[in-house]
Amino acid sequence: DLRDVEYYQWQEQSSSESKDKLGGSTETTTTYTYEPEWCSEPVNSTEFKDPDYKGKNFVWRVVEDADQHASNATFGAYKLTDGIIGAISGEEPVSPSLTEAQMKQLLAKVTDSTVVVTVSGNQVYIGADPDVPHIGDVRITFNQVTSPKTISLLQKVVNGTFESYIAKNGQSFSKVEMGTVSAENMIAHQKSANKMMLWLLRILGIILVIGGFKGLLGFLSTIFAVVPFIQKIIGTGVGLVATVVGLIWSLVV
Repeated sequence: DLRDVEYYQWQEQSSSESKDKLGGSTETTTTYTYEPEWCSEPVNSTEFKDPDYKGKNFVWRVVEDADQHASNATFGAYKLTDGIIGAISGEEPVSPSLTEAQMKQLLAKVTDSTVVVTVSGNQVYIGADPDVPHIGDVRITFNQVTSPKTISLLQKVVNGTFESYIAKNGQSFSKVEMGTVSAENMIAHQKSANKMMLWLLRILGIILVIGGFKGLLGFLSTIFAVVPFIQKIIGTGVGLVATVVGLIWSLVV
């Protein structure tokens, strides 16, 4: 069973614009904008920059997310661990049934008489109108993974249950896939995922190296900040040199 809680809150966004001034100094202007959004947790608005929005966020009721696993889920004669159960997908909406006492409990500290508890489908809504959300409103969504499900496992069998396999190099391995998948295909899928991660890390490394070279050569652009035209040429040259040297350095590594 899965219980996801969201809160309707003001969100602060900022954007900065920097301008070079005569003499080499830089002037930065920051603009703050505010939009109401559904958030996974209450947003602290006491540190908002705009006084018109400072301290405006609140919630009618704080409800914890929940991920409740079946106490006795099995795979044939073997008991599934919480890790395996959590990896099983295929959630479906489930309608909650709240008693009058539970509804009153949700509204225990709510002083606004217009705020009510509304149950619709797989959602419980705390607010005046689910179709027109207001700051402070809360919505709770319920989903459930129903059994049985067909899954494939690559793990080690130990005393009627499963645990991660420890390879000779000390690395642990555990994989769960939905449906019927052969061991060969599961290993191939993992190798593909490893290769993807490898290239993502390589690209990140190249970007960091180029950024490092730009930082080392950035003083050249600052020296000529008094002459914008020359500064732009120097800045372009620094970027080009840093990119070429960074790529060569990264390929060598």
